[in-house]
Amino acid sequence: MGLVIHALKNIKQLEEGQEEMGYRAYVISKEWESRIKNLAYDKYYTGHEMDNEFEIAYPCSYHGIFRGHLLRIIGRADAVLADGKPDYVKLDAEGYAGMDFGLMINFADNDGMMDWEAAQELHGHFVKWFASAQQVLGDNEGLYYYEAWMHICAWAAQEGCIVYR
Repeated sequence: MGLVIHALKNIKQLEEGQEEMGYRAYVISKEWESRIKNLAYDKYYTGHEMDNEFEIAYPCSYHGIFRGHLLRIIGRADAVLADGKPDYVKLDAEGYAGMDFGLMINFADNDGMMDWEAAQELHGHFVKWFASAQQVLGDNEGLYYYEAWMHICAWAAQEGCIVYR
């Protein structure tokens, strides 16, 4: 199973009967509902979809590794397991409040949506940590995905959303 990320800006809610033309606003855990607080839960949205050189489509297992990269970038290598993925036992015990990238690290790896407020917050983290990402990731696919996520978040921050599929 893989993860494909879509980013939309200037979204609008679809009328009943038009659902097949849009993306459904939902999350798979109640604790994540704040990530779509600007959207009507379980309703469908459409908007201007991002279309550029940045694309995110990779295995869900790589998304776990990418979140491990984010932890290393913010100086939390202690919360990364030997396989490169986050140590969720440790992180869940500590909590994610105030942690840069916490919205993304503590989120589904295959399904759901985030609204423009979540995208704005994440974009700020991607910009803030870019120099560290370059040092930690070097010139490889990890840095490509870091930049892709940064652009996706900037796009969705324009009254849009990030769609996990």
